Amino acid sequence: MSYLTLTTPNAIHYEIKKSSFNTAVYPVNSRADALGAVDLEKQKYPDARHHCWAYVLGNPAAPTNQGYNDDGEPSGTAGKPILNIINHSEFGNVVVIVSRYFGGIKLGAGGLVRAYSQATKEVLKDAQGIPFIPTQKFTLSCRFEQESWLRAQALSHGVNLTDFSYAEQVICQAEVPEIESNKFFTLCKNQQIVLTQD
Repeated sequence: MSYLTLTTPNAIHYEIKKSSFNTAVYPVNSRADALGAVDLEKQKYPDARHHCWAYVLGNPAAPTNQGYNDDGEPSGTAGKPILNIINHSEFGNVVVIVSRYFGGIKLGAGGLVRAYSQATKEVLKDAQGIPFIPTQKFTLSCRFEQESWLRAQALSHGVNLTDFSYAEQVICQAEVPEIESNKFFTLCKNQQIVLTQD
């Protein structure tokens, strides 16, 4: 199953029974990225009572890594519902953070689950995504006269070339879509361009 990754972060404001839920979704590639986004939201809303969150790395239906935190809400009423909504969405490599301001009316366990779930649905509904394309990373080394050929091949195969350095040879980093990697590798090998997988 393919999935989407975020093009940019998204945020919404949601209220229920005077409680305010400021919800944000960020693109992430690691748990450290997710925790960094949580810290950003804590800085934005330092006086919020709770900063509950969940993240999913990889395909939301079969994540490579995931985690959640209730941040003081009753166990299972915040982080887990956020995670459940992400797992059933089309977005992977995301973290959703919900910063809650208590409005004076208790929502109860069921009310909290519904509120955190709805806030997550709303922020994902408006999020902009692009299809995730798995890639492989290589370091390439070629002669100077091969650089224009390499750039043309990279363009025609969807390969992203970055970090060029010029010494005795041209060295650069390549991010190759997995579906193109064998073809691109063969083309480079035929030109005696050295590829080293990172």
